[in-house]
Amino acid sequence: MLADCWRVVESTPGISPKEVATKLTHLYRCYGKLCVRTILLLTGKQKWSREKATWPSLAAIVEAFARDVQGLPAQEEADAASSSSGKVTDVTAASAATVAMMQNAHMELNQLQPGSFFWHVIMLFLLGM
Repeated sequence: MLADCWRVVESTPGISPKEVATKLTHLYRCYGKLCVRTILLLTGKQKWSREKATWPSLAAIVEAFARDVQGLPAQEEADAASSSSGKVTDVTAASAATVAMMQNAHMELNQLQPGSFFWHVIMLFLLGM
């Protein structure tokens, strides 16, 4: 099954030189999704997938691959660009604290993190040990 789908990816007639990069990237992504979906189905770990959909059989996965291949790569890239959110910050003019907070988005400024060394020291002091 995977070999047949790979032949579909390799034999894409009628691609103009301008479209080669975008079409091939789209086809490789579709094949990658097919491989991941297949492995997750075979190992019974579909719940760990990034996708919320589960596939009942290999035939359903192949049908989804066929739909993905027929989809437009420009639409897929537009969806990815619109879904990614983030603000642009000039790192060269930013302070060291700003850069550190950008690298560690899970932390809050002037807050002790549970599990840190200082947090443990304070807890030991408060508990009187």
